[in-house]
Amino acid sequence: MTDSRRGQSSGFRLYLALYIRDGLSLGFQGPARYHWAFLAIPGNNSSNPDIATRFHARDYYINPDETHWIYEEIHVSALGTPKLLSKTYIGDVSDEDRFLEAVRDAPVKQDKGWNCVNWIESAMEMIWEDGVLENGKRDGWEELKLKALLEADADAVRREERARALL
Repeated sequence: MTDSRRGQSSGFRLYLALYIRDGLSLGFQGPARYHWAFLAIPGNNSSNPDIATRFHARDYYINPDETHWIYEEIHVSALGTPKLLSKTYIGDVSDEDRFLEAVRDAPVKQDKGWNCVNWIESAMEMIWEDGVLENGKRDGWEELKLKALLEADADAVRREERARALL
């Protein structure tokens, strides 16, 4: 897994995390070939630095032909999960309450073609507008998205090469 890390704080560091999608999503192209989420990793002064929080919009399959999008916050290992391909540093969160308000207020839509990438883009704009990041450069969505995709693609290739070597 690629980790482009910069500064550390006593609050938490915010990353853009890209994950391998589940089998039902195979065939996606472009940014949607991965699942996108925010990953908040506690700083050094945390009482539990091994637990991170993943913030994301995820599709819940009602049946094979119908999904419903939901917002979810879930605790995960700060060291990563088997499906985590990359985490791209965004910045340190300066105000946790304002951050939570921004991500919780980001719209979750049920429109055809809408996905987790759309949610991340909306939430990212709200986070930048609210000024809740320290030590982070406001790269702009397109630059951040490209950087995350390049990191995830590189890790996906490494994983595939390792898998082929085991055959």
